[in-house]
Amino acid sequence: RCFDRFGRERELRLEGTEPRVFPGTEDLGIKTEGTNCAFRRAALIELGGFDPAYHYFLDETDLNYRLGLAGWKTAIVPLAQVHHGHAASENRSANQAPKTLFEVGASKG
Repeated sequence: RCFDRFGRERELRLEGTEPRVFPGTEDLGIKTEGTNCAFRRAALIELGGFDPAYHYFLDETDLNYRLGLAGWKTAIVPLAQVHHGHAASENRSANQAPKTLFEVGASKG
């Protein structure tokens, strides 16, 4: 998926299994899911990391947009495998579901 500068989600059609690299632009950013992405340390340091105003959701979307504006590129690797481990958290129950929807809604509102 991708999004425009107003945050509206758009479909991003990719065919095949080859990795693709996208430059960021002011008008278009690549949307990734935080559980299935990785960022270069230097890029995170350069931009000051994730915006703490985003609690859940959209934090990586905001970061991807800012990375693109700063000249960083986003690579999509369709065959990549990601293991997402879960650490203990006061915000999630044993089945990883959020205990409250407040934090979820804080980023969507």
